Amino acid sequence: YEGIMDSNLGIRDPTSVVLPAYFQGLKSKQWMMLDSGSTNVMITAPLAKKLGLKEIEGAAYAGLGTEKVRRTAWVLIPSLKMGSLTIQNVPAIIISKKSDFWDRISGIIPLSLFNRFAVEYDRRHGNLTLYPSGTDPAKIMGQGTFTVPSLWFNDRPYIQADINGHAKRYCLLDTGSTDLYLALEHADELGLSMKTAKYNRQVVTGMAGSAAANVAEQVVIKMGTGEFQMPTVQVMKLDEDNNFIDCYGLFGRQLLDLFEIVFDYRKNVVAFRGYDKH
Repeated sequence: YEGIMDSNLGIRDPTSVVLPAYFQGLKSKQWMMLDSGSTNVMITAPLAKKLGLKEIEGAAYAGLGTEKVRRTAWVLIPSLKMGSLTIQNVPAIIISKKSDFWDRISGIIPLSLFNRFAVEYDRRHGNLTLYPSGTDPAKIMGQGTFTVPSLWFNDRPYIQADINGHAKRYCLLDTGSTDLYLALEHADELGLSMKTAKYNRQVVTGMAGSAAANVAEQVVIKMGTGEFQMPTVQVMKLDEDNNFIDCYGLFGRQLLDLFEIVFDYRKNVVAFRGYDKH
C-alpha cells in the first residue's frame, strides 16, 4: 500500500457503486464496482487479457444469483491504483460469467481491500474517503452518528438488526446489491408470511446469474436508531458463509442509500448517519 486515497473518488452510477481504477499497463481508467459483500478482487476475462495476466491457480466463486459454484482462475495484478492509493501485487479472480452486466464495468473491488483504514462511504455525494483506523466516526460524519453492533466475518460486515421484533439478528451489509433480502432459511422463525399467490415467484438477478425469491408483506426492521416499515420484502435462500454465521438478511442499497456509513474493519466498527431529507 502506497499513498492515501483522494477524498472524492467518483462513486457514481444509479444502479451500482463504481470507482475509477488504473491498472499497470493501461492508460485508460477502468470502472470497478465497490462491493462490501465480496471477499476478493475480481476482473473480467477481457481485462485480464488486456493486462496480459497469466493464470496461476484454479479458483471458484459463488454469489447472489449463482445456481452453482463457478470454476475459474486466480491471477496476480502487479499494480492497482485508485486515487492516490496504489496497491502492489493484488490477487484477483477472473469472472467467468458472460452477461451485459459486465459490459459496463471491468470487475469488483471488495471493501475489504481497504481494511487498513476507516472508510467513509458517502454515496449521495459521490465520495469514498480513507481515514486512519480508529478515527471516531462522529468526527467524520458529525451529529447524528450512531454505531451498530457488528461482526466482521470472512472480511465482510454483518450488523445486528431487529426483524419483526426478533432482536440481534445478524445481516450482511452489501453495497453490491440493489435490494434488501431476508433469509428463507429463517422465514418461520421471523414470522414471515409468503404471498406467493399474490406476487408469484420473483426473479433476483446477481452478478453471476439469477435466482427465485418469494415475497413477504409488512416487515419491520430496526437498525440502531432507525426503524423501517417495509410493505414488501423479497425472501430467498441466502446460505451466507456456509453456515459459519447465522445470516438473517442481506441489506443492499435499498436501505444503505439512506445513510452515510463508516466501515472500520480493524476496530470492528460500523457507524451510520442518516441523510437529511430533501
